[in-house]
Amino acid sequence: MATMFIILGGAGDLAQRLLIPGIAEYVSTHGADMTIVGAGRREREDYPALVRDAARTVGDEVAEKLAETAEFVVADATKGEDLAKLLEGRTDAVLYFALSPSVVVESIKALRDVKLSGSLTLAMEKPFGADADSARELNRLLLELVSEEQIFRVDHFLATSGTLNFKVLRSANRLITSSWSNDDVESIRLIYNETVALEGRAEFYESTGAAEDMLQSHLLQTLARILAVDETTPEDILRAIHPKDGVRKGRYTEGEVDGERVPSYVDEKGVDPHNGTETWFRVVVDVETDRWRGVPITLESGKAFGEDVKHIEVTFKKNEDYPSNTLTLGFDTEDVEITLNAADPASEGCTQISLHTDLSQARMSAYGRVVKGIVEHIDYLAIPAHAAELGWDVMERVNAELESAVMETYPAGTRSID
Repeated sequence: MATMFIILGGAGDLAQRLLIPGIAEYVSTHGADMTIVGAGRREREDYPALVRDAARTVGDEVAEKLAETAEFVVADATKGEDLAKLLEGRTDAVLYFALSPSVVVESIKALRDVKLSGSLTLAMEKPFGADADSARELNRLLLELVSEEQIFRVDHFLATSGTLNFKVLRSANRLITSSWSNDDVESIRLIYNETVALEGRAEFYESTGAAEDMLQSHLLQTLARILAVDETTPEDILRAIHPKDGVRKGRYTEGEVDGERVPSYVDEKGVDPHNGTETWFRVVVDVETDRWRGVPITLESGKAFGEDVKHIEVTFKKNEDYPSNTLTLGFDTEDVEITLNAADPASEGCTQISLHTDLSQARMSAYGRVVKGIVEHIDYLAIPAHAAELGWDVMERVNAELESAVMETYPAGTRSID
């Protein structure tokens, strides 16, 4: 039986750029039988062509296969009668909410008037809620409709190569497992600085800023996963996170990225310069658990940088006076690098060597793995209910620091910020 993906916001940017290609990857890799049904307020007669174009990056054959069965239904996601017609007779389905957070809440409320199939899965995109209270309320509303097993809270960072590779490296190698605590770890950095600038997303970005967009879900949930070992859960880690003094924020000014001129953020179309929206942040946090207390952890992300720097970096404590060992994993790549100290025959002293490898090329992108997680009900690829709420609790503590931080500036194309 074919699995049906019903996408609310099925012709939107997220669906075209990430979700439909992810579905195509899963179909191509696993030989799955899947059907895409897009839904939105305005008719899209060209929807099969839209699906074909979005899936073509995976291959013409799978793109044609998905386009042949794709359909579009005109439906207002906030109206119960429209949702009832959309879902009628559609079993073994995934209802994917590729909508803004405010519309998601209204849509969930509208579903209370709809008889839902026992096999329906509700896939919720981030951000999950707009603050801690709304996240709790959203969880309550969802659990009135379906069981927790039928809810999949999406955070594609949990499905990135770096996060998944780190999980295995940490647990399968005694070299790292035995050193994975504040006894041996000096510091940890999660950095996601990217070359892309605003790219026409002013409406979304002005409502969030860099910290809420990247920290509240992606970086915090990833950190919780890589630090949680033994009996400690990701929720335990999130409860223990506290920002240290010195939270920083900034936004880019006019500059050049990859040979292209980039206007200052405040001059981008749709930006209100008086909003004080940051395009970069850096926060150092403590994790107040016995295992991690005293280890400074840096979380950083920004736009319009001169190069992509997207990795998890662990620095281990020095052994005597020798340089520190480091372990680095790329978020979006299969890169793994570790630095070690070795003898230098030429000087009869010590030199540091770097061991680097590219793991086997991933068969699917993060969104392909998200689709796999939804279809196959893989828990570790989803955010648990309480973790979604706790991410907002941490965000509120960070926001208190961000509000008083001075807005710094950096030219677009900057390689890094000291």
